[in-house]
This record gives sequence, structure tokens and C-alpha cells, in this order.
Amino acid sequence: MGNDISVLRGQSYSREFTIAKEDGTAFDLTGQTVNFRLFDELPDTPLLSYTSAANPTKVVIVGAATAGKVRIDLAPSDTDRAAAPYVYVLFAVDGAGKKTPFVWPTTFYVSEGGLT
Repeated sequence: MGNDISVLRGQSYSREFTIAKEDGTAFDLTGQTVNFRLFDELPDTPLLSYTSAANPTKVVIVGAATAGKVRIDLAPSDTDRAAAPYVYVLFAVDGAGKKTPFVWPTTFYVSEGGLT
């Protein structure tokens, strides 16, 4: 449940992730493209698909890439969908096309109101 996300429908949402390797040191994001994807369920076509390369205001590498920090910034239009549980993934792709999953798959709740 640590990486689950809960948002109010039609509201902005921002969350920062610190990506670490198994030994606890920061994952170096230099040369990586970080991807955020939201699905109804896997393996459906993504409802949202943002990358740090194509959407740098949605998937933001925070500070030095060597620190391994990524922020996801979603606009009200991104969360304006039916109240339900969805699935999201967060991963990096290096220059050779190798994928490194960070959050895979995890629940993304959209609700009409209440606590977030």
C-alpha cells in the first residue's frame, strides 16, 4: 500500500518518488527516460502515458539526475475520470531500451470525495 495513490476526481495531484537500488543508494536517472502510465487494468492500453522526455512538466526529474528523484504532476484533466481503482506503473528506459521498473503495478484510486 506504500505506493498506492488516492486522488479526488478532477483535482491536481503531485507526488515525489525517491528511486533507490537494492543496496539503498540512489538510482542514477542520467540518460534514462522515466515513464508514468495509468491503466483501467493490465494489460490494457494506457489511459495516460507520460514520459520525462516528451512530458517534462508531468514527469519531472527533481534536482540532479544522480539523486534518483522523480515527481509526477497530474492536472485536473488527468484525474477527471470515473471514481474507481485503476493501476499505474512507473519505470525508466535507458538508451538501449532496457526497462527498469520502480513501481509496478500499483493501485491508483479516483474518488468523488473524502480523504486522499
